Amino acid sequence: MHVSYISDASFENALISSHRGKTRFNIALNLGRISDIQRRDDYPSQDPLGLFDEHNFAAIITMGRPINDNLALGISGKIRI
Repeated sequence: MHVSYISDASFENALISSHRGKTRFNIALNLGRISDIQRRDDYPSQDPLGLFDEHNFAAIITMGRPINDNLALGISGKIRI
């Protein structure tokens, strides 16, 4: 999935899902970017000190298994860079 905003912000998401028997496995990758953020000093001014970009990345691994027809339990791990 790709989402792009007017303010130079965009988000990318990808998910892969599989199963082995009743156990479900998911791997998700998320990337967020914001461009041209104005850097300012501690005191208000008309002109910015410069521009910078912000990036973040996350990878998520999930495993789940049904307990009965109405309930499933799972575990998930996430790493952010």
